[in-house]
Amino acid sequence: MTGRSFCIANAQEKKLSCKEGFEGVSAEEIRDWADKGWKSGGSSVTFDSHIHVWGDGTQPYPYDNDPPDVLRKICDAEKFVANAKNAQVSGALIVQPINYRFDHSYVASVIARYPKFFTGMALADPAVEPVKAESYLRNLKKDGFVALRFNPYLWNGSMADESGKAIYAKAGELGMPVGVMCFKGLPQHMPDIKSLLEHSSDTKLIVDHWGFFRQPATGGTDPKTSVSEDAWNDLLSLSKYPQVYVKISALFRVSGEQEPYSDLKPRLDDLLKHFGPSRLMWGSDYPFAIVNGGYCASVQTLRSWQDSVGLSDRDFDQIAGKTAAELFGRS
Repeated sequence: MTGRSFCIANAQEKKLSCKEGFEGVSAEEIRDWADKGWKSGGSSVTFDSHIHVWGDGTQPYPYDNDPPDVLRKICDAEKFVANAKNAQVSGALIVQPINYRFDHSYVASVIARYPKFFTGMALADPAVEPVKAESYLRNLKKDGFVALRFNPYLWNGSMADESGKAIYAKAGELGMPVGVMCFKGLPQHMPDIKSLLEHSSDTKLIVDHWGFFRQPATGGTDPKTSVSEDAWNDLLSLSKYPQVYVKISALFRVSGEQEPYSDLKPRLDDLLKHFGPSRLMWGSDYPFAIVNGGYCASVQTLRSWQDSVGLSDRDFDQIAGKTAAELFGRS
């Protein structure tokens, strides 16, 4: 047992408590927890690298398209902070939800309200002209967005087109990592990803959700899903690019089991061998996680890995928060 109280030497005896849900947390407690923000020590160092939050769709933040009914009114920022407090999670990266498409005003308002707790990943607009890429990104940075998401399904063709390459390269110049959301599987997007990587080696690229190696990405316990080893090997092959990172997030999407998602342990071992802990980061995919096993299922699985996978204190800290903190300006 080290002297660092936030390290979990024995997952069964030492793991932090995690109370499911947001009930029982007052508005004052929400504000206090958010004001503490990222901690470099103490009993909680977990940073969630992948969440979405949204309002109820009414003005001044109307939806571009509706979220699932079950998630419509339980996913605002305050409810996430309450969930995070109950789970002992100290901060999060908000990934712009597709509900608002390219209107970033709701997420920007959340970051402004809780700047110590939240930071943001904007959604790239393929319609931005290459000559306007810098001003476009600088405006997003002013609103608290430190990273950018490429959703290939929003492009009419290749996301490595002239606009995509211009935005990607300028993001690197401005220190904004780019996440890639290959929801329908990594293999079909590998040519574009390699083209972007070779176009700008300075831009850090993040592969979402273990590369979505299980398809369809609706939830791994669905009997219609299956693992693609080709997709997995594609993901591992990207480790040769030192600027590529992987989110070990949305565990429920890629595991074929319930918590603690034991079938992911060999996959995690693979990623550790190829990428190392400094290029891996945990994330939940909240709020979808809360209707797929619960937020605590993701948080406690992360914390159990220190014992069950044999992570050192240092490696656990890196995956649990420090990789994300370093990438997203929280270190």
